[in-house]
Amino acid sequence: MATEYNKKFIKKDGSERVMRFVRLSELSMEDYDVYSIPPPSGSAPRKYAEGNELVWDVEANDFRIFNWNSVVE
Repeated sequence: MATEYNKKFIKKDGSERVMRFVRLSELSMEDYDVYSIPPPSGSAPRKYAEGNELVWDVEANDFRIFNWNSVVE
């Protein structure tokens, strides 16, 4: 089973949010099934700004961009 992260961060609007997520880079194909994540599309990975990463929000059941530079806890 993948590691679940629970991080508090500052959103772009200045408010705080706690998100529980898994890092897509750490997932096995079995993990994709466990979390009901759509399989990778096979297209070239998208480039994100430094410190940003595509993750799966476990509570919202959707993809999110997580900014590691905005973590407060």
